[in-house]
Order: sequence, then structure tokens, then C-alpha cells
Amino acid sequence: MVGQALLALLPWVADPEIGQAVRTGGVGYDRLRPLDAYGFWYARTLGWMLARALPRAALMALAAGVVLPLVGLGAWAWRPPSGMMAALLSVPAFALMMALGATVVMLANVVVAASLNERGALRPFLHVQPLAGLVDIPFRIYFADLRGGAALQGLALQAGWTLLLVGVGRLAMERMMRRLEMQGG
Repeated sequence: MVGQALLALLPWVADPEIGQAVRTGGVGYDRLRPLDAYGFWYARTLGWMLARALPRAALMALAAGVVLPLVGLGAWAWRPPSGMMAALLSVPAFALMMALGATVVMLANVVVAASLNERGALRPFLHVQPLAGLVDIPFRIYFADLRGGAALQGLALQAGWTLLLVGVGRLAMERMMRRLEMQGG
């Protein structure tokens, strides 16, 4: 439940307001403000992430903490931390999760501003590496960010990497098995 509630804190994409500012030239105004531009963008990014996460977290807590037990699905209900120490350490852990997530989004924001492209210059490269198939592609398809042909390309990429890595794994295992020395009796 906690993972689903805080899903919006994960650094999926750059802040769309930064992309808009790059497209319209509004980023120039940010340079003229009498404050640290990074700090300003960081605070705005953190607020953008929290604005998406907090309503979701509240609804998830209501559903999993109140509704599920009331309808007899207590086994699926939200569980509090396992103890006082876990509860106390969870506060800074989640705060640091938000801070780290905003930092990663800030790196994406900088790439957006540098490339003058809100999709980001490295996005094509990052999309074709195998780790994209673990979270990025499935979630982008699920949330309809990848549709139609792009979704099919994502699925093909996942399948291609799976086949390639199975092949590499088989070769590595065969090589290891030929060199394996058995001990014992």
C-alpha cells in the first residue's frame, strides 16, 4: 500500500513546467529572479511531486486503512510500521526519498533545459537499455504514456532484451559448467 501511495514520488519524468518554460522562453525569467535558480526549480519540483503524491496517498490510506477492514478484507489492509523505531526511522527515510526523487528529476530538468527539448536528450538512449523494461515500459504502458505503435515497440524491446539476456546467460552458464570442478564424494 505504501509503495502504491508514494508511486508519484518516483522520478519518472522531468517537471512539465520546466519543459513549458523551455518551449516558451520563460526560463529566462527564472534567470532574472533574485534567487538561486536551482533552489527555486528544486522547490517547485518537490512541490509538483508532492502535489501528485499526497492526494493519492490519502486515498490509499483511506481505502486500505478504513474501507478494507470494514468490508472484511483485513488481510489486505494497511499495516502500520512494525514498531516504534521503524515508525520513527520511516519519517526521515520518506523525507529523503522525496529529496532524492526531486534531485533526480532536477537532473532531468537540467537536461531538458540544456537540450531545449522537454522530452530530454538522453531519453531515447535510456529507453533502449534493458532496465527500462523492468519499470519504465510497463508503467508507461499502464498509464497510457506509451500507446499504439510506441507501446508495441516497448513490448518488442522488452522481449528482445529478454531473449538476448537469456542467450548471454545460457552461454555464460555453459562456460561455467564446463569449468566447474565437483568436490566431495
